Amino acid sequence: MRLLSLFVLHFFVAAFLFAGCGRRQESPLHRWPEAGAEFDSLTDRLEWQFNDFALFDSILQSVDCMDSLAEADNANYKLKKSRALYWRSRYFDRIHESDSSLRLIKKALFLNDSIKYRYDHLKMLSILYIVSDTIDGGSEYRHFSECLEYAHEIGDKAFEAYAAINLGNIMDYIGEYEKALYYFRLADSINNDIGYKKVSVKNKINVARVFSNMGDKEKGDSILKSLVGHPAIAEDTFMNNLLSRNIYGNQGRDSDVGYLYRAYNEIKDNERYRYLRGLYHALLVDYSYRQGRYDSVRYYAEKTKVDLPYIRDYGHRGIAWFGIGLSCSVRGDSDSALLCLVMYEAYADSARMRQRSQEVLRLSAVHEIWARDARYEAEMFRRNMITAFIAVVLLAGGAVAALVLHRRHLRQKMAAMENELKLEKTQKKMAATALAIEEKDRMLDVVKTELSDMRREGEIKEGNARRLESTIKSHLLEHESNGTFLEMIDVVNPGFTDRLRERCPDLSDSYLKLACYMLMEFDSKRIASLMMIKPESVRQSRWRLSQKLRVPEGETLEAFLRRLNKP
Repeated sequence: MRLLSLFVLHFFVAAFLFAGCGRRQESPLHRWPEAGAEFDSLTDRLEWQFNDFALFDSILQSVDCMDSLAEADNANYKLKKSRALYWRSRYFDRIHESDSSLRLIKKALFLNDSIKYRYDHLKMLSILYIVSDTIDGGSEYRHFSECLEYAHEIGDKAFEAYAAINLGNIMDYIGEYEKALYYFRLADSINNDIGYKKVSVKNKINVARVFSNMGDKEKGDSILKSLVGHPAIAEDTFMNNLLSRNIYGNQGRDSDVGYLYRAYNEIKDNERYRYLRGLYHALLVDYSYRQGRYDSVRYYAEKTKVDLPYIRDYGHRGIAWFGIGLSCSVRGDSDSALLCLVMYEAYADSARMRQRSQEVLRLSAVHEIWARDARYEAEMFRRNMITAFIAVVLLAGGAVAALVLHRRHLRQKMAAMENELKLEKTQKKMAATALAIEEKDRMLDVVKTELSDMRREGEIKEGNARRLESTIKSHLLEHESNGTFLEMIDVVNPGFTDRLRERCPDLSDSYLKLACYMLMEFDSKRIASLMMIKPESVRQSRWRLSQKLRVPEGETLEAFLRRLNKP
């Protein structure tokens, strides 16, 4: 009988999975450790059902099949049972039965071998962190950061996107809105690539919430309204209801009540959503009271009382008691209204206490982010030190290679240095020659002046004086006309005078000598003495030389000559 039952069970599972459970062999999106062909196919199917937002009944049917397979396999009971409990916990989380989900995931973690099956362990912990309200935010941030890195390392794109969405929610919760948008966009990019497009569409509700929290309610409202009627939203009762509820809540109490009615009408006949229906009844009590429709106030208040036991959120319970109190005041029952007010204050205080505890969790998450950033900076410092060490080794190797090259070219450099020394000696010799010429010319000029005075005073014969003056003049004229100085300039600055003549073919020797003196950085007074003219004449000659050489506007004559001297 037992064998017959197992045969029927296996036949049912095989028939149930025939249509779409071969993805593991084709292109696996997930990295669950293998647990048998039927079990693995069922695991793939559940992954797809949850990410495709399949109907609750079909999900529950798959979970039941997995549980039956686990019960029938004594050898791998713990592995399969823990995974079956994980999926059942996810199912209860999906239908917002948090207490049941928490109880089941704790059982799954107890059966799981976290060392051997790390992937299972991280997935199960993810559900625990989501459904539990006692885990600090720092631990939650550490966990999903680890999941993100691990999923990326093993190539599980779906798990990576799942971790990114949860990190985005954490960032939004602690006020790190830019980081939240980064994680949400990362998740959308991954989900679109792997075909989980419905997840990315529904993630836009998270993105809209971030913009609203940032103060840009208009953009958040625009994103939400763009999703109205979207097939991925419309086919999912919960998501469609969540969308309407968010649009109404994003606009405040005085917003378009049509979205509240739409959210209410979507779930009013569904017993699974009684916890939401009770909230909507209370909100409609408040709206009807503000509109002066007291019959509706009493009607929705009675509905609220019926669903009150199913409302689990303290804040929502407070709203429900406030709506019932409004109905009591309309009927004139002041004692009941006062009692409802007391209940409202009690649940409001409980909600505020939970908010304070959540603030502690938020600060814990912020601290963990700072600590993680500090650890990252320390790791980067360590890596930089290693990189610096490697760079030093490479530099040392480069230095050795440079030394070898240096020795190879040493003779060339020594030859260049010798040439520079010769050039410097030539320059010094030219400067000394210029000084000697200057002194000689000055002496001859003095002698010429004295001879002229002696001739006028009759101290020397007229003929002798004229012969001496003629000799001195001829020497000065010869000095002015010969090319000795210009030849020395060409030795020190090869081709300089040729380039000057190319620039101005009719340039006289006096202007050539002026240009050479300026290239030697002599001042106007020194040049005037060497050329036996007045300093004012030097300044005029500089201007004429600038015109002849067509020096560009904005450039000095000295800078132009230095540029022209470069070959």
